Amino acid sequence: MFFAAALALQGQGTSVAQISGTVQDSTGLAIPSAQVTITNTDTGAVRTVQSGPDGSYILSNLPVGPYRLQVTKDGFSAYVQSGIVLQVNTNPEINVSMKVGSVSEQVMVEANAAMVETHSNGVGQVIDQQRVVDLPLNGRNVTQLIALSGAAVSNTGGGIVNNLNYPTAAAFSIAGGQGNATNYFLDGATHIDPRTNVGLPLPFPDALQEFKVETSALPANYGSHPGGAVNAVTKSGTNSIHGDAFEFLRNYVFNARNVFAATRDSLKRNQFGGVLGGPIIKNKLFFFTGFQGTTERTAPATNVAFVPTAAVLAGNFQTILGPGCQKNPVTLNAASGAVNNIIPTSKLNPVALKFASLLPVSTDPCGKELYGVPSIDNEYQGVARADWQRTPTDLIFFRYFVANYGLDAFYDKSNLLTAGAPGLLDQVQALNAGDTYLISSNTVSSFRATFSRSAINRVGAAGVPNMAQLGSAVSSPIANYTGQVQISNYFSTGAIPGYVFTNIYGLSEDLGMTKGAHQIAFGANWTHTQMNALGPFQMNPRMTFNGQLTGNALADFMTGSMDTMLQGGGQYARDGQNMPSLYVQDNWRLTSRLQINGGLRWDPFIPQHQAYGYATQFEPSKFYAGQVSKVFTNAPPGVTFAGDAGFPGKSDTYPRYGDFAPRVGLVYDPRGKGT
Repeated sequence: MFFAAALALQGQGTSVAQISGTVQDSTGLAIPSAQVTITNTDTGAVRTVQSGPDGSYILSNLPVGPYRLQVTKDGFSAYVQSGIVLQVNTNPEINVSMKVGSVSEQVMVEANAAMVETHSNGVGQVIDQQRVVDLPLNGRNVTQLIALSGAAVSNTGGGIVNNLNYPTAAAFSIAGGQGNATNYFLDGATHIDPRTNVGLPLPFPDALQEFKVETSALPANYGSHPGGAVNAVTKSGTNSIHGDAFEFLRNYVFNARNVFAATRDSLKRNQFGGVLGGPIIKNKLFFFTGFQGTTERTAPATNVAFVPTAAVLAGNFQTILGPGCQKNPVTLNAASGAVNNIIPTSKLNPVALKFASLLPVSTDPCGKELYGVPSIDNEYQGVARADWQRTPTDLIFFRYFVANYGLDAFYDKSNLLTAGAPGLLDQVQALNAGDTYLISSNTVSSFRATFSRSAINRVGAAGVPNMAQLGSAVSSPIANYTGQVQISNYFSTGAIPGYVFTNIYGLSEDLGMTKGAHQIAFGANWTHTQMNALGPFQMNPRMTFNGQLTGNALADFMTGSMDTMLQGGGQYARDGQNMPSLYVQDNWRLTSRLQINGGLRWDPFIPQHQAYGYATQFEPSKFYAGQVSKVFTNAPPGVTFAGDAGFPGKSDTYPRYGDFAPRVGLVYDPRGKGT
């Protein structure tokens, strides 16, 4: 099939982190009402909370980056810890020990927080910015680094990824899950191609801050895909101006020839671009932008086909079917009109002769022809982001990411075989706007509005004729597409064009609050997905010649003796789906060593609907009863359509509103020190 609908994705990712811990005196007694202040040293953003009666504190929904922690309390020296670096969706615990003294005195600690997970049941690994930039990547494709988590394996088989997806789509099986059962998020927004539920491309290394791969018992804000989650975060501007420019060149002229190869490889790849970020208003408004261009050229690989020779074009099959070319020589049967393997020219089909005129005439007596198709492709990526600290309690950001990929459709007009693969005109766009608002020191609201679009265009090369232009009486409505012509054991043609456009609209709200020993989160998410597509794989005819009529497939072709011809209306998709969800999560710290995590997620299944009503059902009971559709009376018994009694609207299945997903887990810290 050209495409398949798989519109089923939902979940709320996170692009933030949190710090928690306990404030104690030197004897280990809790210090309540201590003022805990965290400062982002890159942007100057400040957050403050007070420790609870048991000395505990939580600072949630913090953007990733470097921080300084300060704790003050009358009668104690101020505690200051620098060197804290928060990574995406991490929950380090920093326990503070304060000494009796004057507030004007400071106890300075220069140490990073121990990145031991003592908060969530999820198991994950952060691929930080240094590894994103420094590790070698073929083509600077960041998705390759997902495999570093250890629980992730690339899984692109089974039609999950093909040229109906963006070329650098991510498909990973995490912790044994299916290759398309992984959630992908970019800056907290869903980042998935809903056609097959694989990840959209990630920004180039210089524009990506880091990402985290998670699995196991994830909290209730994650839904739908059980295999795991990949949370990626783009870079943002800071109070300092930072940037870089780069160019990476890979050219076969600099390579030695592989000792086992006849020639050197032919790859020529040039990747260039840069990034720039900094303040617009210090401590208030920041920008970040980046661009990467990739140009790639490869010389054609050698393909082998067997085409008509000059003798065959004159009806003489004696050599090509003789012992010099065939392991078992072939004698054409009477249906071919041949005498001694020579077909009269009057029996040769004029459409086949016109088709053959677009093929090279092989000088090999057996018709062997070697040919190649050069690959010429370009990709351009751009990222733009703005972060606005509107007030000390309100942080707003906007991010736009676009990736364009083009693969030239090639056609050597002297050889129709070179038009066997379509060109590509692909574009992915992803927008994300967010507002993190501190309702109080213990309550945080996080709102996200998102949109992403994947536009995949498979195009035929200009000048490729269709069968009608070659003189055939069949209808050929698609230009630059011959159709699929298959001559068994000789050659085949047909680069199927078409398009697949998928859109995702999303709104989400997360509300987190701390009540004593409870950290409670509520969330609501609404996602609408669309898929608009055309797969014209049978709109132009599909012809097969296999030798059943004359005794040889090439003779079948030259005489116009088809074994099969398939033609249909193609595949149209105008699918849409609404996916609401709700969740609640309570992380309850019973003691300094033991925490119980419980959550519940409601993920109702509302089936996708087809705008044109292209949906059918087969019911065995109606088949055995001989009942036929009242909409399409010529359809076989048992097959029903939209408009028939009992048919579920414009979909082919029924909704399920009772889908609940509970989450329960324990987190145990043997020493109670968060290390």
